[in-house]
Amino acid sequence: MLSINSSPAFSTESEYLKLLKYEYNNRAFSLLANEKAAKSHKGTPAGDFFSAYHRLEVFNSSVYTAMQTPLNYKHKVNWWTRFRAGSIGFILSLTPTSLVQVDRIIERIVIPYLPKLERLKTLSAPENEVFFLYILTQEKIQLEAALATSNGSWQAGTDVLTQFVEHHEKQCQLTIRCESGEGKDTQPMSRI
Repeated sequence: MLSINSSPAFSTESEYLKLLKYEYNNRAFSLLANEKAAKSHKGTPAGDFFSAYHRLEVFNSSVYTAMQTPLNYKHKVNWWTRFRAGSIGFILSLTPTSLVQVDRIIERIVIPYLPKLERLKTLSAPENEVFFLYILTQEKIQLEAALATSNGSWQAGTDVLTQFVEHHEKQCQLTIRCESGEGKDTQPMSRI
């Protein structure tokens, strides 16, 4: 049974699955592209930014993977996502850091995407609300981090990403302890 808000019409169910699949592919795309950019700019402020972004996506990957069972959804990264990520990562790796305008790239992508994530949250089952709130929050953090680089400070964007990941890693450690019986909270994602 799909984890959708109510007994949706087929079109709503299809919309939910389409948006969910797109978001899972989006995270995989970002993970792969930022990994390549981080490696190629290693040792520079831009490299630190891309490393922090990659760290966010590694964390996201663990969260999204853990949610596949509660969502009754199995995701596999398709070849097109891998190709696009490799292409963007390659372009970022060749671009001098002074010309990489992350704020403009992310702003053009994230701002129009946020309403789609809002819609996905609306279509989701209430028991998965925390996960879909997390999806929205991490997307907004990406935007905030990218905009923080707009004044030429890679460090400001790096700090935004790092603080977000460190906060949520601590929350996950609490959740893991609670889910293992050391606490009372047994809801997946309840502390994220």
